[in-house]
Amino acid sequence: MCDADPVFYSNRAACTLHHQSFANTVGYAALKQHDKTVEDASAALTLNPDYSKALRRRAHAYEELGRDTEALSDWTAACIVEEFKFSDCTNSVQRVLKHLADTKTAERLSHKTKKLPSPNFVLAYLSSFRPKPWPVIDSASAEEGDKALQRAFEHVDSAEFNEASEAFDLAIRLGCQYLPLALNYSGTFAFIRGDPDVAFTDFNKSLDLDPNQSQVWAKRASVHMEKGTPVSDEEAKMLGNRDAALADFAKAIEVDPQDPDVYYHRGQVRFLMGDFFDAAADYAHSAELDKKFV
Repeated sequence: MCDADPVFYSNRAACTLHHQSFANTVGYAALKQHDKTVEDASAALTLNPDYSKALRRRAHAYEELGRDTEALSDWTAACIVEEFKFSDCTNSVQRVLKHLADTKTAERLSHKTKKLPSPNFVLAYLSSFRPKPWPVIDSASAEEGDKALQRAFEHVDSAEFNEASEAFDLAIRLGCQYLPLALNYSGTFAFIRGDPDVAFTDFNKSLDLDPNQSQVWAKRASVHMEKGTPVSDEEAKMLGNRDAALADFAKAIEVDPQDPDVYYHRGQVRFLMGDFFDAAADYAHSAELDKKFV
């Protein structure tokens, strides 16, 4: 029996198949048996902790297994052992470090609850639509959903927008008599939070219930201009589509050609698109319809 030698383990971890006759001795790396590669490289490193080839091979295997933290440790150790003489090793450290950072960032963002920005920011957006009176809800005979909707109205009037968003969502879940309006504001707050997918879904539901809402058509048009991950293939064709945005504005004008908000917001979109002449025309027409709107 041969004495234990780190070279034997390291070579078995990395050797490649050169001829069919070596089929029974092909290396684990060549077979993509990365867990076996880790085992052999680890055995080699137990015998010789400074064996850089074993460190490199185990680092490769760790990367293939998606174990970036261990891969980064081995690549760093290999750089130190080799006294930073080889650029491929230092480049590997940078590659794994970037992938690890990207993965961790995506993981944290996926669990991060999106919040509304400052009340002043929210108020500025809401004020870009002419204020309309809330519908009157009879508190004496109101169901729970309608009570939640009434609270949502009160929170908006008090500039308590996080509480308003929660109340609108509750009213939708419980059911309320002004469901299209609740969906309108739920979508609006989602849009302001940076959730264009949720906003798009809420606006769709609101328009399905009542397509004669020029404001909601205008808001959905703005969602088209946002970059976001669509929640379905059909919506993927719509999100980020300028033609779809302009089509929604056209629908809003068809519903209410005298709504100055529609022309103002279409002017905003056209301005962002660089269509300054058409944007100016929209702003002018909006001002003609309401000369008092600052």
